This record gives sequence, structure tokens and C-alpha cells, in this order.
Amino acid sequence: MSIRLIALGHKAPRWIDDGCTQYRNRLPREWHFEERLLKAERRNEHTPAEQIKSREAERIDDTWKDCTIRIVLDERGHLYTSREFAALIDQHQTQRERMAWVIGGTDGLDNRIIQSAHTTLSLSRFTLPHDLARLVLMEQLYRASTVLSGHPYHRD
Repeated sequence: MSIRLIALGHKAPRWIDDGCTQYRNRLPREWHFEERLLKAERRNEHTPAEQIKSREAERIDDTWKDCTIRIVLDERGHLYTSREFAALIDQHQTQRERMAWVIGGTDGLDNRIIQSAHTTLSLSRFTLPHDLARLVLMEQLYRASTVLSGHPYHRD
């Protein structure tokens, strides 16, 4: 299985990058994890948010076109428990699929990206800054790996 995390944004604070690196280094090697950080479009008062999201969608399409499972993060998505999240990954791990996880930018994701996803996932009913969502997703990926391997990191 391979996992590609695609995140739109600008330079993240160091503590976010450090946290993501820690969790990335703990992931199982057989997951073939890669992170693609795409620069978000510049916002200004003359460009509508829908146009910005459309431009970002084109770059996301280029980045996830070789992935068989596409999951987008959105506050209106499905809420999973950590065990359900691990089961979702396990289902695709056994089928050796290529998974793409997408975190949108400031204005969220274009509807075309949301509609072409296999699953829409919510990390919380809160709206999270995209950098923090990236860190939370990294921790949950690590947590899922420990659930699947029987490691005691996760406690119910």
C-alpha cells in the first residue's frame, strides 16, 4: 500500500513540520508514505474563492491521478473513531491500493475534488487550520498503524 498526503497551504510553523516529521518517521515502511505540499493560490479581493479553488483543484488532479483511493478532509465529512479509521486503512492495505488524502487550503476544496473522492472524512466538527489538520491526520495515521499491529499506543 502507498499513502500520499496532499496538502495545500503556505509555509507551516516549525512545530507543525516537526510534529509531522515525527509521526511520518514512525509509520511502517511498507506503507510507502509520501507527502506533497502544494502551494496555495494567492488570495486577493479581485479573485473569487471559487476561481481560486478551481485552480487548486487542477493541481490536486495532477497529484492524485495515479491513486486508486481518494479521500478528502472536510468538516462535513464522515466522523470515524480511531478504530474505524484503522479499519478503513486496513481494508485498502490488504488490497495494496494507492491512497491519496487531501487537505484543502484556506477556502476549502473545489466541489469537483469532493465529488470525485471515494470518502469524505472529518477530523472534527471544528474547523481546523489546514496545517493543524495535517498534524492531526499524521497522528491518526500513526495511531492506525499501531492499532493494526497490536501496539499499545492506542487505548480505548
